[in-house]
Parts: sequence; structure tokens; C-alpha cells
Amino acid sequence: MSTVTIFPPWRISEWETVDDRIRGGKSISTLHERGGDGIWFCGTLDITALGGAGFASQRFRFSDLLVSQNRNTRGYG
Repeated sequence: MSTVTIFPPWRISEWETVDDRIRGGKSISTLHERGGDGIWFCGTLDITALGGAGFASQRFRFSDLLVSQNRNTRGYG
């Protein structure tokens, strides 16, 4: 059985913002590096623009290699 690294060495450039602005909201989030001591997640959640449905988040962009390997695993379509 081979192994696959899920999270490679940390690079903030491989994370992306996913806030309610994609749906017309006004929430904002950012990640800030802390010099080898992790990260800070910062943001402002606006629950008024979308009637209480605001969200602010960040997500890791997996490599195409990892995505293609997961699709070929049993149990995945």
C-alpha cells in the first residue's frame, strides 16, 4: 500500500478565501502567517446582508494529483 501526503509543507498561497461574498454577502476572512508558529484566521462576519446566513472561511486547494487519486479509490464515484 502506498501513502499519499494530504497536507504538504505549509504554504499560505495554497489556501483560498471562501466567504459569503460569492453569494452577494459582505463577510471577509484572511489568513496571516505567524512566522513558523502557525497562522491567524481573521475576519468579519456580516449576518445582515444575507438575512442571517453569513459565512467566512478558508479552504486548502488540494493538488490535482491528490484529487485524481481519491477518485480512483474504492467507494468514490
